[in-house]
Amino acid sequence: AFSDKNDFGLYPQIPFTAYQIFIGYKLFGDNLWFPRLINIIFMLLSILCMFWLIEIFLKENVYSLSGALLLSIMPLGVYFSRNLQAESGAFFFMLLGNLMCMKFIRAFKKIYWFCFALCLTITAGYKIAFLIGFVPLLFIFPYKKYISERRPRSILKEILLLTFPAAVLFLYWIYTKQISFSASWKGRVDFLSVFSISYWEKYGRIIWHYAQNENFTTTYFLLFSLGIILLWINRDKDKSLFGKYLRAWSITIIPYFMVFSDYLNQHNYYQMPFLGFVCLVIIYCIKEISSYIAN
Repeated sequence: AFSDKNDFGLYPQIPFTAYQIFIGYKLFGDNLWFPRLINIIFMLLSILCMFWLIEIFLKENVYSLSGALLLSIMPLGVYFSRNLQAESGAFFFMLLGNLMCMKFIRAFKKIYWFCFALCLTITAGYKIAFLIGFVPLLFIFPYKKYISERRPRSILKEILLLTFPAAVLFLYWIYTKQISFSASWKGRVDFLSVFSISYWEKYGRIIWHYAQNENFTTTYFLLFSLGIILLWINRDKDKSLFGKYLRAWSITIIPYFMVFSDYLNQHNYYQMPFLGFVCLVIIYCIKEISSYIAN
């Protein structure tokens, strides 16, 4: 972030964590507690976002509190919230962006759209991989209702409002040479490798170890797996926005694995964009099981 070498082509992102360390040094001298504190605050705010997001979908405090509690104890979130990495900030702005979009869908207020656009851009600035968290919103956005209730001029303004911050960020990356079209990361992207038997023979065990042992624990991973099964079994009768949102999330796993197949087998934090999704699916699983027992 502060050296003369500005080529971040391998990982095109704004070095926010380095800036946190720099600000901490300037304010409090030689320390690392300040940037760690910032990341911990991001994770605490993410827990609040999880509560409000579930509140929008299910409108029951018991599920909202359960989802918030789950996020607060997941090993993946706990570990990286105190680590000096970009994941904690990216995760928070990804969740906040989803929350703002859901609020916009309910009310079509420009303030929510502006916050959504800002969160989208900041998430990309922290870590591009977390943009996968915005893809499910494309599947649940009420396009017909939006077009029917908005004037063409308003729609155009909101499109510009969405694209302007992203364009500024992209131009910043080009100007500072933090992104390169000939970057070496291209050599690590193999879209079809994840579909090969050899890939899973070589890396399947380590990816499984990350998921069920280090990141989510065996119990919660099994609940998540059961939730995914129930989610798709109930797809014909479950037309709720929550169900559609989670099914859209589950579909994004495939393109994410295709792009980051060579990263997922080496770094467990590349599973972190799906941390919130795992918590939501577990809540869905608990909700379905409790409904079945009640019936």
